[in-house]
Amino acid sequence: MNNAEISKLIWFIASGRDNLWVDWMKATYLKEDSLWTAKITSACSSAWRAILKVRPLISNKIKSNLGPTVCPFSIARAWNAIKTVTPRVRWANAIWFPLNVPRHAFTTWRCLLDSLATADQLQKRNIVVPDACVFYWAGKDSRDYLFWVCEYAFYIWKQILELCHQFHYPDRSVEKEAKWVAKISSKEKTIGMVGKIAFGATIYRVWGERNSRIFRNTSSAREVVVQKIKDDIKLKIRSMKFQSPTTACFSHLIQRWDLDVT
Repeated sequence: MNNAEISKLIWFIASGRDNLWVDWMKATYLKEDSLWTAKITSACSSAWRAILKVRPLISNKIKSNLGPTVCPFSIARAWNAIKTVTPRVRWANAIWFPLNVPRHAFTTWRCLLDSLATADQLQKRNIVVPDACVFYWAGKDSRDYLFWVCEYAFYIWKQILELCHQFHYPDRSVEKEAKWVAKISSKEKTIGMVGKIAFGATIYRVWGERNSRIFRNTSSAREVVVQKIKDDIKLKIRSMKFQSPTTACFSHLIQRWDLDVT
C-alpha cells in the first residue's frame, strides 16, 4: 500500500468510523493511547507499524488539507496533501512524450537523475568496483563522463545528430543536451520528435554497450552502436504519420531515413 492508501486507514481510525476493523485496531493497539501518541513497539503488526510510520505525514494535514474528519475521505486529496511538489525540470519534454520508447525513456530518465549504477554511484553506497571508464580508461565511470565527455559516446551522438539533420555541436553535458533537445522540439514538431527519439535511443544504446563490456566481456565498435541506434530510430519513425514535406530540412530527413510520405 502507498502512503495515500495508508492515510485512508488513519482517517478511518481518527474519524471513529463504525467498522469492525477500526474497533479491533483500537481494542488491540489503542487501549490507553490515542492514535497520535501511540508508539511503535515490537508487538506491532506490519499493518499497524505502517500506519504509525505514515502518521507524521498526515497528522497535520487532516484538518488543514483534508477538512474535518467527518467528511468523506478522498485518496486523491490525501495524495495531494502529502506529496512533495517539485518544479518541473526543463528536460522533461525530451523524455516523456507520446511516441517515446518506454525502455529508452526509463534509462534516459535515470541517466538525467544520475541514478544509473555507474561506478561513482556504487562507491557512494560503499560498493567497491573499478572506476575507470570502459570506453577510454583515462576517464571515470560516471554519468557526467560517460555522457558525453567520453569520446566514444561523443562521436556516436555527433553521428546521430548529423543523421537527424541537426548541425549542432554537442555540449559536453548530458543535461544541457537534454534541454537543447527539448527546446528544438518546441520549434519544429516533426524534426524535434525525431530528435527526442534519437536522444533516448543514444543514451540507451551507449549504456547497454557499457554494460555489455562489463558483464558480458563483449564490445562493439562505435559504428556498430551507431547502426543499432539508426535501426531503433528508423523502426520508430516508420510508424509516425507525416504530412507532405514542406521544408528543405524535413525533405532531407525523409530522404535520410528512406521514408514513404503520402
